[in-house]
Amino acid sequence: MAENLRNCPSENELEVSLFGPGYGESMVVHLGFNRWMVVDSCLDRDTGRASALVYLEEIGVDPGSCVEMVVCTHWHDDHIRGISSILSACPNARFVCSTSLKESAFLELVALGETIRGSHGGGLNEFGKIFQQIKLRRQRQQPAALETCYAGTVILDQVKDDFRLIIESLSPSDTDHKRMARTFAEKKDQLLSGEFKRAVPSIHPNLGSIVLRLQLGEQTILLGADMEVRKSPESGWNAILKNSPPGTEANLYKIAHHGSENGDTPEIWSKLLVPNCPAFLAPNQRLSNPLPRPLDVQRILSCTVNAFACAPSTLKRKRLEQPTDRTLRNRGISVYEAPSSQGHLRARHAIGGEDTWRIATFGRAFKLVEQN
Repeated sequence: MAENLRNCPSENELEVSLFGPGYGESMVVHLGFNRWMVVDSCLDRDTGRASALVYLEEIGVDPGSCVEMVVCTHWHDDHIRGISSILSACPNARFVCSTSLKESAFLELVALGETIRGSHGGGLNEFGKIFQQIKLRRQRQQPAALETCYAGTVILDQVKDDFRLIIESLSPSDTDHKRMARTFAEKKDQLLSGEFKRAVPSIHPNLGSIVLRLQLGEQTILLGADMEVRKSPESGWNAILKNSPPGTEANLYKIAHHGSENGDTPEIWSKLLVPNCPAFLAPNQRLSNPLPRPLDVQRILSCTVNAFACAPSTLKRKRLEQPTDRTLRNRGISVYEAPSSQGHLRARHAIGGEDTWRIATFGRAFKLVEQN
């Protein structure tokens, strides 16, 4: 029987939903017993609102009373657009971010946010709105928990009716945190010197990202965020692999970094995941060479036959034929209809129930297959 998008999970049912790539990616997770968390944010193309809020309202969940945690894995614009609106709608939620984002250099960049152009200016502005909300909550004596985490931080550890819930951050490592702190300081100094003309340059590699492991009773979920592979054993995925003990393998995976090669290594699949576990990804369509690429899909499918994407990496654009559009084309200006690109992947699992996750696809979402 086909899944109903607006069907809310029961109290005893887990859920992981991934939205994208209207612009970016976002996740909502039902932790059981009407408790929810939101990880990152993207905007719904049709409404312009945060996809997570749109979905929760569609299934009859009140974000103000049911969302307990809002996590920002890192500050890039494709993971943070609209996250301040989510926190505003969730007054009882804790806000969790990487410890790298409390460094003084990053806070100074945030203070400059409104004057900064470029692809990362929006991310800085979004963080500025978050910090302002936290400040106002404190002034009003409302819940204002802002927490930072790093590798080994246990964000939540609770037991209810023999159901244990553990949420742990596996990154950033101490080495990566220090590197990100130095990088933020360097970029801030270069920005203030005018070298980048008030536009924040891309910061690569992105090693301050939070990778989360959720242990929900007998189910374990790994959320790869945008973590990358580095050569050092103390950095990136290598540090996570080094410090992950046997017996913590996940049976559901949010693929890191849009399925790119630099966010993947065979050891993730062999050491951190059970064989052929369901794996979700959100593509990045805005790159000149969108992700995932055909070789990325081939690589992922060699690791699991149960891989899904929120939308195709590239979408065909429909040329419009209105008289005004033809006039523009005669002047060398091309006009296209932007196709709907929003997709939604959903996995549900009854607590203490079936052995496998029940996967549903909505919108542009689909199961990955080999391309000839």
